Amino acid sequence: MQENIYQSPNSRVSVNERQQTSIAGKWLAIVGSIFLLGLPIGVLSTIISMIELFQSITLYGEGDPKVMAGGISQALISTVLGVVVALPGAVLLAISILFFKHRKPWVYRVSIVAAIFTLLMFPIGTIVAIIILVKIIRNKDSYFLMQQFD
Repeated sequence: MQENIYQSPNSRVSVNERQQTSIAGKWLAIVGSIFLLGLPIGVLSTIISMIELFQSITLYGEGDPKVMAGGISQALISTVLGVVVALPGAVLLAISILFFKHRKPWVYRVSIVAAIFTLLMFPIGTIVAIIILVKIIRNKDSYFLMQQFD
């Protein structure tokens, strides 16, 4: 029985290998997208912490600088944790797009939103975001074409 072969200009890849690569790219994109939720959650947590800080200043006055410093510290910690979680997510999504060539409409949309958030993570996040934006915008049509393998 002859094996079904996918023919490309540069190499011959079996359908089974192509499906395994597609599955790996899909899961990298899913995990990366979930990790990327860390950044907006971290920013939201920072905003909530700052609102609580300003409410306490309004109620009790600004007499104690330690209270104010503690509130700012809490807000910054949540931002840092969001960035620490989201940066590996951006890298996983970039690997899914660049190396596994995972192309789905949801990946395109998530990538655009994620790249916009990732631009704020200077310097590494900015570099990753620019790579993602350039790659996905240049290949936009490939995300919306029907794929042979899911």
